[in-house]
Amino acid sequence: MKKTEKILILIWIAFFLLMGVDYPGSYLFFALSTFALSFYYIIASFKLFKSENNSSIIIPILAGLSLSTSLVTIPFNILLRNWEWLKVLPLINIIFTACLVSWVIFKWIGKTQIQENYRQILLRTTVVLLIASFFAFRPVESKVYRKVVIYLNARNQDMINNMRMFDYWQQSEEQLGKGNCEKAIEYSLQSFQEGLKWLWIEGDSLTEKDIKQIWKIHGAYTNIYKAYVCKADKLYDSKNYEEALLYRIKADSFLNINPVALNDSWKVERADSKNSIGIYYKALGQTDSTILFFAKAIVYHSDSISISNDRLATYLTNLSESLADGRYWNESNQAAKTSIDVLNTDSITKEKNDLYSTAYFQLVYNALANSDLSQANKYLSEVKQFLTPKGECKYYLFHSLLSNRLDNPIEAIENARKARVCYHQVFTEKHQNIAESYMVSFESWMKIPQYDSAISNLREGIRITRMNHGIATVRFQDYIKREGFYDYSVGNYKQSLEKLLKVKKTYERELGQESEKLPEVLATIGRVKIEQEDFVEAKKVLTEALRILKTHPFLIDERSSNLLNDLAYISYATNQSYVADTLYNKSIKLNNEVKKDSSLSVASALNGLGLIAMKNSNFSRADSLFKKSLQLYKFHYPELHPDIGIVLMNQSELSFMSMEFTEALFLVNEALENFIPFHRAKHPTLGDMYLLKAYILTEIGDVKETQILLTRALEIYESNFDPKHEKIISTRKIIQL
Repeated sequence: MKKTEKILILIWIAFFLLMGVDYPGSYLFFALSTFALSFYYIIASFKLFKSENNSSIIIPILAGLSLSTSLVTIPFNILLRNWEWLKVLPLINIIFTACLVSWVIFKWIGKTQIQENYRQILLRTTVVLLIASFFAFRPVESKVYRKVVIYLNARNQDMINNMRMFDYWQQSEEQLGKGNCEKAIEYSLQSFQEGLKWLWIEGDSLTEKDIKQIWKIHGAYTNIYKAYVCKADKLYDSKNYEEALLYRIKADSFLNINPVALNDSWKVERADSKNSIGIYYKALGQTDSTILFFAKAIVYHSDSISISNDRLATYLTNLSESLADGRYWNESNQAAKTSIDVLNTDSITKEKNDLYSTAYFQLVYNALANSDLSQANKYLSEVKQFLTPKGECKYYLFHSLLSNRLDNPIEAIENARKARVCYHQVFTEKHQNIAESYMVSFESWMKIPQYDSAISNLREGIRITRMNHGIATVRFQDYIKREGFYDYSVGNYKQSLEKLLKVKKTYERELGQESEKLPEVLATIGRVKIEQEDFVEAKKVLTEALRILKTHPFLIDERSSNLLNDLAYISYATNQSYVADTLYNKSIKLNNEVKKDSSLSVASALNGLGLIAMKNSNFSRADSLFKKSLQLYKFHYPELHPDIGIVLMNQSELSFMSMEFTEALFLVNEALENFIPFHRAKHPTLGDMYLLKAYILTEIGDVKETQILLTRALEIYESNFDPKHEKIISTRKIIQL
């Protein structure tokens, strides 16, 4: 090594190391020393590497050129310049070194002596190549590289900010890999701030000029998005929906930070983000916001031609479901049908059947909600060809709902059982649709009726819903409401009232004073109040239920007929015969409109109209109405049934009032035969039947059995009502006569 070369190399190394010291001109001195060394290799390469045994000047000149071109890039690359020629120049050194290595290996294999000057050239080019490549090809992910660059840019705060940006970015990547969302958020935000400093961007608002260059730090704000999504998803999984939504919205804001530089994959993420926000709003029950963000997902989808249609189909079915939640039935149907059209025109995917079934099931749901039972059955038939394992579970569940609505309880119970078996096999024992299948079974068993089977199914549904949602939720109270209805049906009036009042309180707290769910609860509360002879309170409940009902016109369809019948009965019992007559006839009309003129709710309404006619002493009309009601009940219940028993009791009372005592006795005995097998011995209606039979026997002259029946009736009343109840007082007086 020549003395001049040694001096230049020592000067170069010294100024290289001194760049880590913050003093004026540090970079300039290093650059000058680099250019001097580079120039030296160009002009002195022939003499430096000349061999006495080889007169060729090609190799020495090429060696000088390769060393010079590599060295000259180093000062620029230390400042992180992005010029393309800085990446091209070291290639001369790479090619030359590769050829020289190949030649040396060839000589070594041939056992030919390798000249000393070639060893010297190879040593220098290799060392310079390693240093130049280290800086030229920017392995910014390397911590060593970043530390070296930060050290060499001691006076260049921009470069330090840039390297720190990558430091924090890498740490955020590591924390994301570990699932440590909070730390990932912290590091990604620090990375973003360092990136802004590097770009000389200050403040929270971005100018148009800022937006045009902020893509240079896209990795930083990409990780902020990922970190916020990580946190949001964890909160969502723990059912902390409100806080989860806040993090999702924060994440989404970083998807829109630089629209100028968005690529297709980023556009895909934007659409998915809007869809995810919609899902979070849905969990919070905010229907309008849910609809808005699912619609936005579809709009953002149209921004990118690279998004496959399975995503669009998913967004459309999500939108369809949210529109249904908002009672926008036509729009919901249109979205579901559009999803099916998209699937029909697309060649996707392994999940295609699942997407088809989701859309068709939404159409089934909408048809059921609108009492279009024939259309619901049609869509159920169409969805069969697309059933996946989990879709099969839903198919059985929807089939059970349809059968229940068609007053086919046996078929409904069987399909609900199949749904439970399916959900147990495909999902977990806690899946909420298992609880829903128990609910359908409960309602179907109540129609048969088999009360023990009904309540055992309902309590299983309550158990699962309690595990999934907790006791303070509307979902759980929906099940407790059914338990309150059950208690009323079997004569447990006190328990029924206690449960229904709690349900009412929860509905009012969670859904507001005008909730569509309240009239049904109020109607049963009113019926309990009638049984307790609290007619003033029953009238208040009736007024409130009718007021709320008027604010929800969509409730007035065939599904509301049972509710109208209950409100009509309260009106009848509180001496509002005109209101009762109107409500009963409205119930019948709603059933006729959907061609269900022989439904159970029509049978109940006809029985109610018969009571009004009997109260108004229109005995012939009452008799005709009772007979029509009884005919419909026997059409649905060919065996004994308590509802048949109720109508027979009313017919018996009508015969008694018409002085037809033999007929009245026959009818009341039939009523008891239909009622007793299904109810506990202390049901208050059983007491009413015993009392009616006692009156009839008194007229016939059977005093002995009359006393027995009166005593039984009194025992039943005393076990159900307060001592001051009118039925207890009047029955005691009759016994004492």
